[in-house]
Amino acid sequence: MLETAIIIFSVKGVTFLGSMSNGIMVVLLPTIAKDIGLSQSLTLWPQSVFSLVCGTFLLLMGNITDIVGSRRAFLFGCILYSIFTLAQGFCNSGSQLIAFRAIQGFAMAACLPSAVSVLTNSFPAGRWRNLGFVMLSVGQPLGFAVGLVVSGVLTKTIGWRWIFYISTAINAAISVGAAFALPKHLDNHNLKFKDFYDADWVGSAIASGALGTFSYVVAITSESHRRWSSPSTITLIVLSAILAYAFFFWVTRQERLGRPCLLPPSLWRNTAFTAICGTVFFTWAAMNAGTLTLTLVFQEVQHLSPSETSIRLLPDVGSGILVSILVGYLIDKTSTYWLVVSAAAVALASPLLMALMDPAWSYWAAAFPAIFLGPVSTDVLYTVSNLVITREFPKKTQGLAGAVFNTLVQISTSVGIGLSSLVAAMVMQRAAGAKSIQMVAHDGLVVGGGNATQWYTGVELEGYRGSFWTCFGFLAAAVVVAGGWLRDIVDVGKKQD
Repeated sequence: MLETAIIIFSVKGVTFLGSMSNGIMVVLLPTIAKDIGLSQSLTLWPQSVFSLVCGTFLLLMGNITDIVGSRRAFLFGCILYSIFTLAQGFCNSGSQLIAFRAIQGFAMAACLPSAVSVLTNSFPAGRWRNLGFVMLSVGQPLGFAVGLVVSGVLTKTIGWRWIFYISTAINAAISVGAAFALPKHLDNHNLKFKDFYDADWVGSAIASGALGTFSYVVAITSESHRRWSSPSTITLIVLSAILAYAFFFWVTRQERLGRPCLLPPSLWRNTAFTAICGTVFFTWAAMNAGTLTLTLVFQEVQHLSPSETSIRLLPDVGSGILVSILVGYLIDKTSTYWLVVSAAAVALASPLLMALMDPAWSYWAAAFPAIFLGPVSTDVLYTVSNLVITREFPKKTQGLAGAVFNTLVQISTSVGIGLSSLVAAMVMQRAAGAKSIQMVAHDGLVVGGGNATQWYTGVELEGYRGSFWTCFGFLAAAVVVAGGWLRDIVDVGKKQD
């Protein structure tokens, strides 16, 4: 029992630390940037580069996990993550911080697929596997909350560098526990050099190139909407599309010839697999784009500080923990179909509230319920989709299964943020050219006139409304896909005989 608990808490530590890192950056980045001289043009990169590198290498590291064994890959990722968390506490320049965050992203790319493989190869389908995935889900909001609170407290007392030292200690404890508790059979003890020939390295390289290019486009356009129309951005978008087509051509050829194939196209003929992937795509696109847009509304329209914004986002954390625990209780007792569809329908209220919100309304009238309901669908899907996707992959490729889920999340995040940013830019451009536009004062109250700053804030608000309607469209698509194509899904989470 103790070994089981350590295994589950070790893999939960992966999502906990990744989300804790994001929470820390939300609060600390302005302070760190000032202390180490990070230029304003690079302010977003310590946050963006982590996701960019992680998403780029997920499929590759999933492939490697299945070759060397999930225990080795997991420990490698944990140790590397720990080293460069500590390094951030000693960084003295912006370039160092960005480089260390990039290596952290690579380490997380090793941890996420191997964590899924550890769970599926340690526990048969049933209660313990369900609990493992539920704890992975709980780790995200819990880690984010701890990151927000701890960074806010320690920055005002012993200094921001200590936050990274404490994070390193937590990571080291997880690594030590995992080293002793993870079963040795999870490693490939007969590893030979020829085993590496059985992997689809070409497919991994093409996929990584496509993901990295597209994620980079989203990162640079998130800084400025005007960059969407620049020649370099258009070139990169075309390049990522060419690489995506090349990947499809390659895996189709590999499967037809019976050779190692990273992601066999035949998988998409499975209706349940395709539908759950589509639902994940639309749901995460809406959730991440909605959260980013809401953060911008708080800071750019209502002129709140990062710490004030973080406090207003805390209901997201409470909702995430509550829903994840509820899913753990219901997953083997209720219909998977109705669980997914009802969660998506409930989450639909979140972007709708924000799109219709009047700046004169109080936080409790629209923002609070929107933030609380926003993660309902993602927290249900995190457990359900992992169980569905891992069920469709052979036991020997569970690392790749974990990589597929996390890559889906990365792609959907990039598409969601990219498309919502583009819509916001188009709406702002149209609103800026209008003869009359609603004015919004700094205190958030609608007024009939105002200065140029107030006018500009009104233009921004119109753009952000467009983003929220885009998120509503994503979630509506998730409801349609889940409702129409998941009817025949076999209930997951139940013990196999």
